[in-house]
Amino acid sequence: MLHRTETLSACDTPMGGEETMLAYSYDSLGEQWSRQTVLSELLKDAVQVISGICSTPCVAIIFREPTGKTIFHCEGPLSEHAASDIRRWLERGKWECTEYEAKEVARELASGFLLGIRACVTIPVNRHGELTGIIGLFYEESKPALQREMLEDLSAQLYLAAKRCWLYQRERQLVNLLQESRNETAELKRKYDRLFTLQKQFADINAVVDGFDPIVGKLGELLKEPILLLDKDLRLLASYTPPVPLETAWIRSLEERRLDPSFADRPSFQHAIRRVQSGDTVPVTLESSSSGTRELYWLAALQSGASVWCYLLWRGVLPPLPKETAHTIQMAGVALTLAYFYQFEQTLQQRPSFLEAFLAGQYSSTESVLEQARLQGCDIQKMNKIIIIEPEKTDRSMSELRSLVESAVGGMNCAFYSGVYAETIVVLLDFDAEEKAVSKAIYDRLRANDIPILLGVSRSFRDMEDLRSAFTEVRRSLALSRKWGKHNTVVHYESLGVYRLLLTTDRASLEDTIHKAMGPLLRVEKKQSDELMSTLMHYLRTGGSIQQAAELCFVHINTVKYRLKRISQLLDADLSHPDERFKLDFALRAMEILDL
Repeated sequence: MLHRTETLSACDTPMGGEETMLAYSYDSLGEQWSRQTVLSELLKDAVQVISGICSTPCVAIIFREPTGKTIFHCEGPLSEHAASDIRRWLERGKWECTEYEAKEVARELASGFLLGIRACVTIPVNRHGELTGIIGLFYEESKPALQREMLEDLSAQLYLAAKRCWLYQRERQLVNLLQESRNETAELKRKYDRLFTLQKQFADINAVVDGFDPIVGKLGELLKEPILLLDKDLRLLASYTPPVPLETAWIRSLEERRLDPSFADRPSFQHAIRRVQSGDTVPVTLESSSSGTRELYWLAALQSGASVWCYLLWRGVLPPLPKETAHTIQMAGVALTLAYFYQFEQTLQQRPSFLEAFLAGQYSSTESVLEQARLQGCDIQKMNKIIIIEPEKTDRSMSELRSLVESAVGGMNCAFYSGVYAETIVVLLDFDAEEKAVSKAIYDRLRANDIPILLGVSRSFRDMEDLRSAFTEVRRSLALSRKWGKHNTVVHYESLGVYRLLLTTDRASLEDTIHKAMGPLLRVEKKQSDELMSTLMHYLRTGGSIQQAAELCFVHINTVKYRLKRISQLLDADLSHPDERFKLDFALRAMEILDL
């Protein structure tokens, strides 16, 4: 707390030779005021302290900030009106150290004189800095003699404390502004992230398979306003209705599944319809027929080629439409147009594919198949390769998988036709197609959607009958790959080597080849026969390495030697001779084909 003492000294003064001198603890006062952080609170404390130090019943302090704003506090038996007069007097004063006696008070501060103020002292606080102030001491009698040095110390100490408060308040303002800026930036980022996320979703070809409703719903969530998707005849295709008050005409539009005449027949709407034919987005003002209020809506036309196929109508804000929102609406329009084409194509694809009847052998003539293919947009005479996709363990529908396949092949700049047969997707490619690039594009697209598949590519086929043979060969090559434990892979028929010959050989010929080469080995007890067959296969497939065959069979090397000797005896064959090895290996591979 402030420490004060009073001393008396002889001096020629108006008060009769006695001067009251106050001493105070400079450090204690500085410590007391340093705890203040709010300028108004500091002034409230300062007027009380200064009143005690200077023995005056009324003290007023005013500070002026660089902005011109003033902060005032007064202590003493004054009315609110009198305090306002003192404030105005201090504000327009000289802001310098001045002493006023009774005459000056009567002249400068008439209302103060009426209140009993007979003397006044003004003490400036930092007259030339960015934060300036003045202290006013008001006395009911003649003022006591005051130490000038003490008053200057008080002024300096008060200025330092006020400057700290002012700087602290400015710092808090800057911190608050910075936080507000961060919050605005974060909100803006969230808005743009949401816009970009929606734009990415609208740009994803997979977004179109679920129809119009999800796309319109996402767009409505962005706009936070009711929105309608209308066809050319203003029939309702999809809508989004957030929990906001709706026009009666809007509600009727939802109920009747078409735009209400009170909207559709208005001249402003018809004028907007004519304006959007060029693909623009225009504002349109519609007046409610019930309440007479006017609402602003936006109308956008979605085009397919040069013609408009539908309209988007939503309640919105005043023009101009924000650039990012306009771009997002444009992306949504593209997605809706793609969904429109997808639905149209699905309608066409609901008709049975000509491949089903042809591959199943259910057709009357080749000419009828060619005609059916032509009606479904396929010129078989320009096709020469087949790609077969067999999905494994997926809950996706075949139509959805087919759409993914077509979207992958569609970007390869080649003619193709796709169909579904026996739980497989069949793709016919023309002569100009790069089948390796196409098969990779299909494989990558399906794997990107977490769909495990086996994909087979045929040899070139010559005509309709050869097409069926090529299809059967690829199906069997995929079965062979699955038997080998190969999944999620691409099988090229032309890369199968000797298996190409085996896959095209009839069953009777394969059985005859196997029995001639392996007959005695097949007639021994089954367990022993399986062990001998496995050992022989590993021995032949490792180029005649007994060591590697033992490792693959998980047996001792002597066991392999014994089994090979036994095989040689049963078959009466020299296993070191190349011709014998080829004959036995061919028979073993033929057995793999028979098991398919």
